[in-house]
Amino acid sequence: MGAPLELYLRPASRFVAEFLGEANLLPATALGVSGSTVTARALGRELQLRLPDERRPDVGQEGLALVRSEHVLLSPGEAVPSAGWYAFGTVRSRAFLGAYERFWLEIPGAPTPLLADVPLLVADERADAGAGIQPGDTVTATLRPGAGSWLW
Repeated sequence: MGAPLELYLRPASRFVAEFLGEANLLPATALGVSGSTVTARALGRELQLRLPDERRPDVGQEGLALVRSEHVLLSPGEAVPSAGWYAFGTVRSRAFLGAYERFWLEIPGAPTPLLADVPLLVADERADAGAGIQPGDTVTATLRPGAGSWLW
């Protein structure tokens, strides 16, 4: 067992990931390992994922990319970022949940809706990331740097 934050960010199993919070789970294929990071392909795009422990996936091994809902960033329309993983999707639903708004995104190839939790008040340039985005809109989902863990 690890510290609470470590367990949340690097769960060793799907059960722990889902027990501790919202878990976007995307089918992923390992492309290579370097240190405690695996390069993987999820929904056709490469991303870097943390490894939860000493285990290392083989190249070509199937697994899951865990991305917490608060690590998903949204931009209106289809805007290809200069770097990092991204996916285009359609907003299926939106809900006000106090300090943040939750968006359910339909992403082609994703087995379930991708969840994105957008804070209402933040002190950075993404403060209005969810403003004006409505159900039916096309959006670009990207990930915060360092977001994502590999699960078997």
